[in-house]
Amino acid sequence: MGKIGGVSEPAIIPPPQPGPPDARPAERRCDCGFTRDHPKVEASPKYKWHGWVLLMMGSTPTPERVLFRCTVCRRSLGASTDPAVLRRHM
Repeated sequence: MGKIGGVSEPAIIPPPQPGPPDARPAERRCDCGFTRDHPKVEASPKYKWHGWVLLMMGSTPTPERVLFRCTVCRRSLGASTDPAVLRRHM
């Protein structure tokens, strides 16, 4: 802090910097305390109509999204459309 003409100038505080780009937000938890990766959380793939046609023909299509739900308290933990998650739940 310096003085200009007998008047002190306010200290300049730099704006907060965002966190690293790979920082993930806290994962959602159900009332039981389980996250999406817990064995008691079921992953339910959801397909578009052409995905169902491919399933009927014996093929393994990639789902449109995957819904996560706790099997104990039945609370939804959200859905994912991330390609890596979709491939894991084919």
